[in-house]
Amino acid sequence: MSVKVFKVAEVLSGRVVVSKKTRRQSQELASVLTSLGRAEDAAPESGWSVEVICGSGAEEVVIAVPVECILSRADLKISEREPVFIDREGRVIFFSRPFFDARTPMRPDIRL
Repeated sequence: MSVKVFKVAEVLSGRVVVSKKTRRQSQELASVLTSLGRAEDAAPESGWSVEVICGSGAEEVVIAVPVECILSRADLKISEREPVFIDREGRVIFFSRPFFDARTPMRPDIRL
């Protein structure tokens, strides 16, 4: 089964940096990553911080929120070759980059 996804952010020096095109998803991404909890046999390299952008223009504030190590060592290694699903909503990690499902479900109960 193929899944169409779009890149939400890059991981740079342990920080999840949301691109300008996907700033609207920054709060959703922070919510997802912080709610996952620590993986068993966690890979220390997946203990990032995620930027949450509040406000806009001169009022914009960027807050770094720490994230538990969300990938196991095995999943981190797999994510270098192929996407690893991090939840049942179609969100994946691939090459240490978070991606979201690009499709809109036909019904709320239809997900991966």
